[in-house]
Amino acid sequence: MDLPAISIVIPTLNRGEFLQSTLSSLQSQTFDDWEAWVVDDGSTDDTCDRVSQIIKLDPRIHYIRRTEGKAGAPVCRNLGTQLAKGKYIIYLDSDDYLAVTALEKRFECMEAHPDLDFGVFPCILFKQQTNDMKVLLNIESDVNDLDRFLDFDAPWQTMCPTWRRESLIKLGLWDEDLRVFQDIELHFRAVAQGLNYRRFDYPDCFWRVLHDDRLSKSALSTSRLTSHSHFFEVTIATLKEKGLLTSERRAMLGGLYFFYTDYWSYCGDRAAAHTFWAECYDRHLINATVHRMGAFYATLSSTTQLPFALRRVLRRLLRTVFKLTWHPKLLVKTSKTCRSVPIEADRIPVVKLRSPSPIKGDRSVAEDRIVELGAQSRADSDSAENTVCIGLKANLYSFNNSD
Repeated sequence: MDLPAISIVIPTLNRGEFLQSTLSSLQSQTFDDWEAWVVDDGSTDDTCDRVSQIIKLDPRIHYIRRTEGKAGAPVCRNLGTQLAKGKYIIYLDSDDYLAVTALEKRFECMEAHPDLDFGVFPCILFKQQTNDMKVLLNIESDVNDLDRFLDFDAPWQTMCPTWRRESLIKLGLWDEDLRVFQDIELHFRAVAQGLNYRRFDYPDCFWRVLHDDRLSKSALSTSRLTSHSHFFEVTIATLKEKGLLTSERRAMLGGLYFFYTDYWSYCGDRAAAHTFWAECYDRHLINATVHRMGAFYATLSSTTQLPFALRRVLRRLLRTVFKLTWHPKLLVKTSKTCRSVPIEADRIPVVKLRSPSPIKGDRSVAEDRIVELGAQSRADSDSAENTVCIGLKANLYSFNNSD
């Protein structure tokens, strides 16, 4: 059996209608030598019915249905990567699109540059129609990409890189303990570890923006405090390991800590604000004076004993003091280019979507290709891969994970 040139891994959860369009954009590619692994993290909508209709006619698309074990997009992406056979790997979210020539162009670029570990392609934002925003995610800059990731100026997003498979495996895949900043951590780690990469000036992918917030409410939620803490832990460890934790980057990390401290104190969650800010000090990103000033700010900002208008005035006064006394990177500024760069209409590539098949709820054709992998630990990767290889002709899997 010939192995596919490109594997596309798509985690999903209750996005059946969007997922159908995402797969349609793959099926319309000018490049045919690909496979897709849809990893369902426990959908309760009609995702399975929709995908079953599609895979009846397209054996390149594989569907894994997870019902147990640790949840989350990183877990799904890692599982899909373990099963993928392509020379190159691309990660899509289940509501995004690829331009009709995306796979063809990406394959040509990576084949022409065998020294690259990954190539990065520009991303276009959209809401409902691919030309309704006409905005790029970001543009190139003279600023070091590590610093851009730490400065709320992410230069690329999940679907932008095309990874050489062996380079991705060597990097260590996705951190399954992260609920936020998953792609930032992976890309940051890749750059910090010195993987060879290059940007290509061919916008070819579309990231659906379901809201206008620069950070989602889930990313700001205190319920994910542990995940935020873990992100800082692994990022600091990566920088230390590679000798890249400069005083400037300590300040950038401190600025991210203060951003969350400020937000949570503003929302009245004093405990979360103080816990996070104390962690920043414990990790030696700020000195004792800055810690005391920030802790006082968090207390003042979260108190309910003062009128809101007075608190707002005092917050502004304190921030003015901080601007005069703190390292400038401790006060995060909004990126001037991230999600703000217009793209000319004639540079927006074509996306082709097939008409969706009717959803009849009949999966009889697909069901006879289900392989029950059972409850198996992902740590036993060799055994898992062998089990899957036995049933490679089947492209609808029901996967129960007991990790």
